[in-house]
Amino acid sequence: MQLIARDGYLYVDIGDPEHPRELAACVPDAPAGQRSAQVNDLFVDRDGIVFASDRGAGRVYILEAR
Repeated sequence: MQLIARDGYLYVDIGDPEHPRELAACVPDAPAGQRSAQVNDLFVDRDGIVFASDRGAGRVYILEAR
């Protein structure tokens, strides 16, 4: 799996590099006074649950691929 983050999250299965498959995506709303979220500091547990922070807004996101 690969997790890509910047303005949001894109969770991609790269088990077959020639056919990557998007598993989940999340683009949080921009905090007041910002153009976009400041997403970083990601952790994925063994069950595939993603814990991530938005350093600009002081938010924590908990995401689960379904």
